[in-house]
Amino acid sequence: MSQPALSSQVRKLESWLGVTVFERAPGRVLLTGQGAALLNSAQALLAEARGLVELARAAGTPFAGAFRIGAIPTIGPYFLPHALRPMREAFPEMRPLVSEARTADLLAGLKDGALDAALLCLPQPDAALALHPLFFEPFLMMHAAEAPPGWPEDGGDAMLVLEEGHCLRDQTLAICGLQAPPGRRHAAGLELLRQMVAAGEGYALMPALAAAALGEVPSLGYSPLAADVGREVALAFRRSDPRAAHLTALAGLLRRIAPAPLRVAA
Repeated sequence: MSQPALSSQVRKLESWLGVTVFERAPGRVLLTGQGAALLNSAQALLAEARGLVELARAAGTPFAGAFRIGAIPTIGPYFLPHALRPMREAFPEMRPLVSEARTADLLAGLKDGALDAALLCLPQPDAALALHPLFFEPFLMMHAAEAPPGWPEDGGDAMLVLEEGHCLRDQTLAICGLQAPPGRRHAAGLELLRQMVAAGEGYALMPALAAAALGEVPSLGYSPLAADVGREVALAFRRSDPRAAHLTALAGLLRRIAPAPLRVAA
């Protein structure tokens, strides 16, 4: 729909409802208070409509058509390539649509029905989600090749982290016993984090899957840590999803195909 046609439809809606949904200003459009209330109701109606479609599909072929699965950026590129072919073979009617997002956005997508399932880290407090542990992913200490291997002896001052919003940042701070990251140095993604460490800027925790997938770099070294230093990865979906039994079967498939660096959940 073109922008003029959309604007015309919105004005017709406002006229029919008898309320102003949007406050219009040059270069921007804002929701009014009444508009925000209507938006909440509209989102609930859309979620119910999607649930009706999913219920109908579940009566026949539960995974027919698009299946929207999200993953956090520090897991998706390194685990999903192992998973997509087995998923299509096990569920030939499925058409996986993969997306990457940080944990908060994945949770929002699950809540409003924009996602069918997501790969994220435990724990998650939302009781509306079914959480099926898949594997435990150990962390490695990443350091410059010439730096001493193992845990840095500076109380965490040399630790580098990802920028705010990444769960790996929070996990690193928790493992290091830090309330906030040291200094102002952080990276937007794992590749930049690797390059910062390789340049001698400090140390960082690297998930085992990412370390294996990104390969060796002469200027980088990895040191193993204690067996319990890592994170638990799970498949999350809505408890209310009528395909819950089939999603549980999908979790079992993902657990079985977890690659070698991981410790599969019981």
